[in-house]
Amino acid sequence: MAYLALFPGVYATDAPYWYHEFLRKDIPISSQWSPVYCGIFYLFVNSGKLFFDNYSIGFAVFTLLQMSISLYVIWNILSFINDKTNKTLVILSTLFFLLPMHVILSLTSAQDSIFTASFAMVVLLLIEYLLDEQFLDKKNTIKLFLWMFLMCVIRNNGVYVLAFVLLTALLLKARRKLLMLLTSVIILVAVYQGPVYALCGVQKGTALREMLSLPLQQMAWVYNNDDLTEKQRKEMQSFVPDEGWKNYTPFISDPVKSNLKVEEVQRDKISFLKSYIKFAAFDSIGYVQAFGLQTLTLWYPDKNWPDARPWHPYIDILCYDKSVAYDPGFEINRESLFPSYQLLLENLYGKGIPGNGYGGSLKMIFSKIPIFSILCQAGFYSCLLLFLGVYTLLINRNKKIILLLSMIFGIWLTVLLSPVIMYRYCAPFIFTAPLYISSMFLLKEETRSK
Repeated sequence: MAYLALFPGVYATDAPYWYHEFLRKDIPISSQWSPVYCGIFYLFVNSGKLFFDNYSIGFAVFTLLQMSISLYVIWNILSFINDKTNKTLVILSTLFFLLPMHVILSLTSAQDSIFTASFAMVVLLLIEYLLDEQFLDKKNTIKLFLWMFLMCVIRNNGVYVLAFVLLTALLLKARRKLLMLLTSVIILVAVYQGPVYALCGVQKGTALREMLSLPLQQMAWVYNNDDLTEKQRKEMQSFVPDEGWKNYTPFISDPVKSNLKVEEVQRDKISFLKSYIKFAAFDSIGYVQAFGLQTLTLWYPDKNWPDARPWHPYIDILCYDKSVAYDPGFEINRESLFPSYQLLLENLYGKGIPGNGYGGSLKMIFSKIPIFSILCQAGFYSCLLLFLGVYTLLINRNKKIILLLSMIFGIWLTVLLSPVIMYRYCAPFIFTAPLYISSMFLLKEETRSK
């Protein structure tokens, strides 16, 4: 129903630029986004134009394929829960996956959809291994390897998650087979993002701006709210010019990080670190306030929407037009085949016309609906993870659960450092909630039986 209601899909995020960078030879393909994902997007959309003289048809096939992958993963998760637990958890998990936000993401031109699906499959297979170490036979080892590799190919932060899991596995003295599997994937990803990128002419994008989003927001708060000396201001201006710091906007780092002097910071990272620590000592309260504002969507379970400050809506549901996106020479507009359901979904997550205010100018009622709102908010799942983490470390102390949660906390930490917090960034640890909740019971019972 959602596919018909939102037909041909949600044409949003950076999709217009992806098309353009593959269309024009003078624009280098950037590793800032997944070249594989962007290339497949271009292939389908361009095929729609070539064979049907209609970009929307190509995009509709692309979103249908993407949704099918998500449904395949959901089927695997529900089958696992049905086989390993009780009917109550199966029913609750089924209801959870019926939340509209999941299908909306699966119909969106965002690499987060496939990344979330591959992340969920890695978590599922990891749980299978933790329940039975004989699970990793040749067939399942290859399957887990491929899902891990796909996860890293689709989003750059996938490899950071695996590195975090590998570190945890080493500390917990995990089995050699798992350590070798994780290491081999990380090495292959390094080869893929190094020599293979160079061979294919992919321009290496710098992740420095994104990685420094949170520190820059904290320093910008100090620059705009404290009475700094001229010497202090010049020190900060050696990294970001005055107009860049003054562009500070809570909730989104783009106005500040886009002005970062990347070469200067890369040349002298120690100086930047010293300045960051120095201003943290100068106004530690300001740093805490800036941290809270930048990450509020991630940890606060009762966030009200719409909110103009992050500019982006929490969940993209409208198709971008030329006023809010790069113009590739065409537009993909909504041609709903189920208008009444389209109206319901847009009223929930974003009804209006994209413009300069974008998310802040849309109507969103999902955050006003009790219980439903909580289940849609990233903050609820962060609180759930905090509870599970504390319970595991202080009470349960099950090494297998710790290893599993390292996967979830690994992705959570990458979201914490994001330029802006949106549902699609948080989707991996939200989508997998039925898995890690079920695993708490399964691994606990396995420990007792032993």
